[in-house]
Amino acid sequence: MLQHSNTSNDSKIKNLNINYINTLIENNKNYWKKIPLTISQIVLIFIGDSIILFTKSYMFYFVIMVYFISFVLLSFLLLYLKRVNDRKNKEIINKENFYFVNLCKNIDEIRLLN
Repeated sequence: MLQHSNTSNDSKIKNLNINYINTLIENNKNYWKKIPLTISQIVLIFIGDSIILFTKSYMFYFVIMVYFISFVLLSFLLLYLKRVNDRKNKEIINKENFYFVNLCKNIDEIRLLN
């Protein structure tokens, strides 16, 4: 009976760990899904403004293009930060798996001692 309760506790701990990892992954995916839509909307606004301003004045076109190029550079910076964030999340997941494996080993050692 004691072993049965330990087994159920092990499965509960394992399920909690899996749920935590899945939550981390889902939060990361949902956060980064919103970015391409925002980037595409801003790009379309800049392109539309530059076409309108190009017909009236070259100076405004130049200013809009400078803003557009700076926006493109910022979006590349954002993609770099996304990769860094993904790398950190993978490290967190690997650490959680490591701790979970150690926890399982400790539980097995306690069972052997009993």
